[in-house]
Amino acid sequence: MKGFRERLSSLSSERQSRIVLALDISNPNTDKLRRDVKDLLTRTAESIVALKINYHLILPFSKKEITEIITLAHSHNLEVIADLKLNDIAPTNINVTSFLWEVGFDAVIANPIAGFSGGLDVVLKDAHLNGKGVIVLVYMSNSGATETYGLTVLSHGKESRLYEEFLRRALSWGADGVVVGGTQLDVLRAVSEIVADRADIFSPGIGVQGGSAKEVVEAGANYLIVGRSVVGAADPPRAATEIRSDSWIVQQKGTRSLP
Repeated sequence: MKGFRERLSSLSSERQSRIVLALDISNPNTDKLRRDVKDLLTRTAESIVALKINYHLILPFSKKEITEIITLAHSHNLEVIADLKLNDIAPTNINVTSFLWEVGFDAVIANPIAGFSGGLDVVLKDAHLNGKGVIVLVYMSNSGATETYGLTVLSHGKESRLYEEFLRRALSWGADGVVVGGTQLDVLRAVSEIVADRADIFSPGIGVQGGSAKEVVEAGANYLIVGRSVVGAADPPRAATEIRSDSWIVQQKGTRSLP
């Protein structure tokens, strides 16, 4: 059984795309919302490799409606990522991911602050047994992220940044990927040097938040999480195609150890 990383990599090479489309769409009319989501998915499918779905859709939609969207995505050979920033004790986490796998999600984004033992350990084990992926949040894309992820912490008698500690743990846990905001190129470059090919880097913040697709890939991102730049565009398929072309460049990554 192919794992999440392998499936995503194969599709990326096949479509020459790094785009994970963030379906962050809101509408109080759930019928229209469902139609808009399916229309957007269908029209952009050839230019993307995955969908990222968060509370914008998970909260208003029923289990059946979420399953329909995921089934449609799978019909276009797309992977589907649940962006929940999963962050609780193990029994709650595994209850959540059991639901996610049941409705068809292929991966989940988790918050490392929960820790491994009694937190994310069971999530990672269960995900990999089922061919699913776990992506760990390392550095967000919003401007206020420096207030927390950039904090200096003391670990094993040495000073490091909080995001470096999160990265160290994500790699030691065997996470499939890490999230690092595309608005922090210096951080992204540093993370890329450390990660090498041990995990994939997913970078949000492209376009509207200021991240350049080409620069982010040159800095080491494997995949770009793109939302408003496509969803809010006058011509979403064209916008997705342009970002795909701009970002399809080859990165060369070395490796170094964390301090």
